[in-house]
Parts: sequence; C-alpha cells; structure tokens
Amino acid sequence: MTVVDQAQRLDFVGEAFDPLAFAAPAPVPASPPPSPTAPSPADTSSTEINPTETNPTRTNPTELIRHLRATTAAAHASALRAQAALQLRVLAGLDGGPARPVGRAALPAAPALPAAPALPAAGALPPVPAVPVGLPPAPVWPRVTTEASFKPLARSAVRTLGAADLDRLARGAIADVLGPPYDQDGHDRSVRLAADGGLLLAAVDAIELRGGRPGRGLVRARLVGPAPHGEGLVEAAAQAARLFAVYVGLHLVLLDAHFVDGAAPGLQVDPGGIGSGELELVLEVTDVDLVPRPALRADAEIRAVGGDQVLARVTDVTVGLREGAGRPVGPGPGGTTPVWLGRKNRFGDRAMLSEFHMAHFCRGDQEIALGPEFAGYTGRKATRLPSGGLLLVDRVLEVHGTRGDPASLAGGAWHVTEYDAPADSWYFADTANASMPNCVYMETSLQAALMIGYYLGATLGDPAASVSLRNLGGTARVLREVDLRDATIRQHSTLLSTTDMPGSSLQSFAYTLSVDGEPFYEGETMFGYFSDAALANQTGLDAGRSVPTWLEATSPRPATR
Repeated sequence: MTVVDQAQRLDFVGEAFDPLAFAAPAPVPASPPPSPTAPSPADTSSTEINPTETNPTRTNPTELIRHLRATTAAAHASALRAQAALQLRVLAGLDGGPARPVGRAALPAAPALPAAPALPAAGALPPVPAVPVGLPPAPVWPRVTTEASFKPLARSAVRTLGAADLDRLARGAIADVLGPPYDQDGHDRSVRLAADGGLLLAAVDAIELRGGRPGRGLVRARLVGPAPHGEGLVEAAAQAARLFAVYVGLHLVLLDAHFVDGAAPGLQVDPGGIGSGELELVLEVTDVDLVPRPALRADAEIRAVGGDQVLARVTDVTVGLREGAGRPVGPGPGGTTPVWLGRKNRFGDRAMLSEFHMAHFCRGDQEIALGPEFAGYTGRKATRLPSGGLLLVDRVLEVHGTRGDPASLAGGAWHVTEYDAPADSWYFADTANASMPNCVYMETSLQAALMIGYYLGATLGDPAASVSLRNLGGTARVLREVDLRDATIRQHSTLLSTTDMPGSSLQSFAYTLSVDGEPFYEGETMFGYFSDAALANQTGLDAGRSVPTWLEATSPRPATR
C-alpha cells in the first residue's frame, strides 16, 4: 500500500487501526528530526497512544501522515471557531447596542510547549544536561471544553487525596476512595498505582480534568521524603499518570485490568541538584485515548514545595491498561457477550458494550467493537459512527434480535443504548439557549437507531462490497422540556423494516429518548446503504430534471426575503 493510498483511506474512514501497535517497542532513530511547533492547547486533536513508543511521529510514515492529518484538521477547526466567534459578535450588535463578545471568552495566545528531548533506548536514562532547565511558573489559562476534549468515563467529587486515600488506591480499593461510579464488582483489584506498595506520592493537592497547559488534565502531588532521585523521579511521575488514568476511569472498560508502561521517559535534572527539601510534582496530561487500548501520555515537572524553579522534568510518561489474562475485550460470534466485559453505567447496570467499543466502532478495529463478523471492515471504507465530541452513543445495554436472522432484520428487533451528557460538554457551552441544541437531540437519536441495524448485520450479506450510508429523512417530536446537563439519556431504538434492492438496502427505525424513565423525544427515520455504483448513478427525487426553487417559481416575488 502506497503512502498516497493510505492518505486516501484515512480521508474516508478516519485513523487507521494498527493491530501491531502494542506488539513491541518501535526503534527510535539516532537523530530524530526536530518536532514541529506544537499546536495551541484548544486546537490539538487526539491521536492513538502507544505505550511502547514515546513519539508516534518518529516511527513510520503512516504515523507521520496521521499526525499531519490531525494537525491540519485542528487548524481548520480553529479557523472555523474564529469565524463563528466573529459572526456571533456581529449578531450581538444587531439589537442597536454596541457589538459585544458572545459565547466563549477569547483565549490569550498560548505559548508553544518546549520540545521534548530526544529519548534513549528503553531502559536507559539520558545524561544530565550541562545547563539548568529551570522554568518560570506556567501561565494559568481559561479552562474551555472543546469538541475534541476527552470525555471521562467516570467523575468524582474528590479533588484532593491524603496518605490514607493513596494507600487504599495503591491496594486497588478505587470505588472506596473515588465513589460508586468507579465500582467494578471487585474486578479492579489489579489496577495498582505502585508495585509492592512502593508509593512515592505522599499527598495529592489537586486533580483537574481540564488542567495543565494542554487543557487535558493535571495532577499536583507532594512526594515522599527523602526526595527521590533518578529513576525514582520517573516512577513518581508514572504513579501520578496512573492516578489520573484511574480518575478518568480508563480501567472501567476492561475486565481485571492492569497497568503497563511505555518506553522509558526522558529525564532532565538541574545540575544544581534536587536538594533535600519537600518536593512537588506537577503532571500535565498531553494525550488520552481508548484506541487501541486505554492509555495516556503526560509530562511532569518537579519543584520544591512553594518554589518556582523546575528542578527536574520527566517527558513522555506513557501508561496504558490491558485486560486480564484470557479476558475477552469484545463480543463473540453473533455479537453475543456471554462474559461481562467490565463496564457499568452510573446506576450500576452492567453494559454489553462500552465507550471502548464505541471508540473502536468510530476509528479502530470493528471486530473488537462488534464481533468477528466485522473483522473485514477494519482498515477500509466502512460504516462508522462519528468520532470525538460528535460521538453521541456511549454504551449498549441490551440487544433483542439475532444477527443475520431474516426475521430480526425484517422488523421487531430492538436495543437500548445510553449517552452521558456532562454539563461541561462543548455543545452546552456553544448553544444559543439554555438547553441541549436540537442538532444534538437529533444526532444522538439517529446514531443510536443506526446501530441496531448495522449490529444485526445489515451489510454482512455481502461483506466485501463497498457501501455508503445515507440518512433519507424522518420525523421527530420534542415531548417535554428537560434539563439534560449531567443527565444520562437512554435511547430505545426499534428496527421496523429492511428492504433490499439491487445496489441498496433501506432500513426504517423508531426511537424514544428518555431521562429517569420519562420520555422526552421520539421519532422515526430511514437509513439507506448504497453501493458505489448506485451512488454514481443517483438522480434524486426529481429524476435528474432541473426544477426551479420555490423562490424562482413564486410570482410575484416577495419584496423581502
């Protein structure tokens, strides 16, 4: 496959899944090229994280293409946001008053993050630099949730941790410390912050979901005395990274999960030494993802408590999570899940499929997401849900219907899915009124409805065919006004019918959305799967004839539009 082919494929189906990404550490060139200027915190898009490599753009052309694609998309998104802000400002002045800012507060220009030093082979530490690396304190930026922000799988009101709390976390008692949303029925006992009780964090003074210069998370912790040095500093940073991974619930989508570390991080130490006083570690998360396995990457700075000078820096700390030995990570043949896969919702109900599977459905391995029948769709053009903040289905709770069964596809099959709508979601910040935008109502209902037909095998009759999905229309009704901030929306979707025709397949659905058992939105819709040949010869509802618009056909024309 040529580089051009890969770029075209990425353009159609998102980031390509690399099944060997976790197999072994990738070699690092002796003289890597200089890193490109880091994009601003609000614009950076997440890419797959490989705990066995420290910089994905240094490994192979595919990773470089993926990185360039992500940064290009982020630049376009930034330009669109700027244009939208200007338009909102103009609209705000149309009431006769002076123009005024609308929506998000303007962000100051963010400084570029310092480039990470070249990293050695795994297991080695770089030499101490010949000059100090102390830096002034990082500026405080407004915390803004963007469409690209990672949505935590669980949230806790806990913001600080004492020695007793850290000790319980180190022993795997996560729900006892962070609360019921982290309960996994005892299957989290192997998720340990430190091996053999060697905890290097004495206390945690702050955990921020949107903290740090990249805006992706921050942990501020005091270290145990006497002050650790060398590999002890690296391990302390890794423990803080594991803590944040637990805090956002990365382990909750795997059964009997345990931590794995990536290649050796970079370490820089001030030639003046660490000293013997109490130390503070500030960890800033730079990336977090669920594909191909849950993982995050972070940088850390070590200072004296109450001091400003950076005494040491640990870069590219990468921690990932793996399922327990022999534990399945996705559904089996037919989409069945005879073994619970580890995820529970906020009410304690066990889910069939989780956010991990939805992420793979978007841009990863469809076999992991939906079962072995979908293995052939990985790495090629296929039906996928949107990614990032546009993914509006989180979990599948139950499915009633049999994959490949003509009776199920003919109508009557149904499933129940869920979507969490945190109050800090990007669309609540950007909407023009006090409720969820109608486009999100519509999109979450349509995504949930689409899933049942695809899951049951709408395209599996000819799995080698290249088909495109189109929504063909529908109706919807808002049943009542409801505040959806911090709500869990339950989506009940029913497949009404499937009609197969040469080059296409049409499916009709009915759906109801509810909160706390009370419906608030319902409707019906139709989706169509079309072959490339059918799309190439489409003529539309007007059979290819040129039909004037309503305005052109209206006589006399209205004086104003």
